[in-house]
Amino acid sequence: MRKYISIFELFARSTIYKILPILVAMGATQIFMFRKAMLEWFPADSYHLDFQAIEYYTLEYMMDRSKSEIFLGIAFVAITAILCWNGCNIGSKSSYTIQRLQVTEKKIFIMQSIYNSLCYVLLLGTQIGVFFIQSSLYAARAGHLTNQTIFLAYYRNDFMHSVLPLEGTIRWLVNILIILGCGTSAAMFSYLQRRGKRTLSLLIIIAFVLLGYVQELGEVLGFVIVVFIWVPVAFWLYRHLIQKKEGE
Repeated sequence: MRKYISIFELFARSTIYKILPILVAMGATQIFMFRKAMLEWFPADSYHLDFQAIEYYTLEYMMDRSKSEIFLGIAFVAITAILCWNGCNIGSKSSYTIQRLQVTEKKIFIMQSIYNSLCYVLLLGTQIGVFFIQSSLYAARAGHLTNQTIFLAYYRNDFMHSVLPLEGTIRWLVNILIILGCGTSAAMFSYLQRRGKRTLSLLIIIAFVLLGYVQELGEVLGFVIVVFIWVPVAFWLYRHLIQKKEGE
């Protein structure tokens, strides 16, 4: 067990101090843009009107106005690049370090896939935390709200519902499969790079996630995204891990 913990520590030391500033920058920018959208779109104080005097001045509208999904996408790409770089023979021979761990590369690949997936969980967890802060800012300025105002916003706004589906069981499953697929594909990128091989499939996966992650409530496009992620991942796993013997 200690050697597996050492592997996790190796991956964490190489990436976590690069990932955390990205998460902080993402959250700070999203909160700043959200506040900017609230203050600029309708200066209610200047007209002595209630914050919700206009029907379209809702939490979900402010979320769309602040373009928070763009900054999540940028953070996703940046973190993916860091995770792919981790374990590659670029700058330093990572394969030498890995060989000294006395663990097969296939097991290291599995551990790296799990670690990468946890990093994506951290990304979405940070986004959910930002949602709560934005909701609190909105509630503080809006004044009188019903008990359902913020709750319903997570259903009405595609971005908020995609990240935090609440009772959307299918969407939770889609998110889990996307996280595992991205974590595995990033680990596979490093695995192949150490063997002098390259693949462009990861770029296709990233493109599908960026273009298809945010969906309308009830859409089945999420499963299409999952298919486009897991088809190349399954092909890689079979060809480079299952079919080949250790050491090839």
